[in-house]
Amino acid sequence: MNDNNIAEFEILGSISKLISSNTEGETKFEEIFKLLSRLVPFESASLFVYSGDSQELGKVGDFGGGVDLAQNFSFGKGMGLSSYVAEEKRTILLSNLHDGPRFNHGSLKSFLSVPMVVEDNLVGVINFGHSEPEMFNQTHVEYLEIVATQLAGIILQLEYTTKLKANNQKLKDANIALEEAQEKLIEAEKMATLGHITAGINHEINNPLAVISGHIQLLEMDPEGIPDRVIERLHIVMKEVDRISDVLRNLQKVKKIALSEYTSDGVHMLDIDKSLSA
Repeated sequence: MNDNNIAEFEILGSISKLISSNTEGETKFEEIFKLLSRLVPFESASLFVYSGDSQELGKVGDFGGGVDLAQNFSFGKGMGLSSYVAEEKRTILLSNLHDGPRFNHGSLKSFLSVPMVVEDNLVGVINFGHSEPEMFNQTHVEYLEIVATQLAGIILQLEYTTKLKANNQKLKDANIALEEAQEKLIEAEKMATLGHITAGINHEINNPLAVISGHIQLLEMDPEGIPDRVIERLHIVMKEVDRISDVLRNLQKVKKIALSEYTSDGVHMLDIDKSLSA
């Protein structure tokens, strides 16, 4: 194996690591083109990726301003000669364009377009251009076809990984939404249960409280013959009756169930003050 072959394998390995890295898209493609330029003499390049949804190529990266031919014509998978290469899934090499279009480096003379295909599945197209004629040969074509196949495989893998991550995130979001819905449902059921209990308590306690309160008020209105110490105790009882009435009224105003520890063995009770402000 000669030095050139070793360099080719090293560059292929570097490209593989770069594509699999977390480097941002545009920066990643620019670095890939820089690596390729060490073995293939091009001044400009463009990378297109095929979308199964739109059924067309979409440019994802440029180097040296980018390059394409026949950009005003459609060949079935978008505009430009790259679309034709995608449609035919075969490499096109134009070594001496006499009337090539202008691009960043002058008039385009050499043009090479290589499809990225995996098991007959189109992934994209890579274009290369140079302002001098006869800059690309068959060796370059063979090397770039190997690179294109490698790129295609890695891009497909990345797309699969991206979709898998997106689906996992959707599943995670759905689980979170389900948990939140379950929590709201449980809370609603608790509030409904509390409402039923409160209604029952109000009915069972308010009636005897009203009787107690009424009799105390009658005694307070006609205290003749009642010792002062008894009157004082009646005031205390009436105060506690009012306190019970306040608790019952507050139970009907509870917005959210908030619990506080009641005993050290883990028993909790409804904290009415917290439940009113929740």
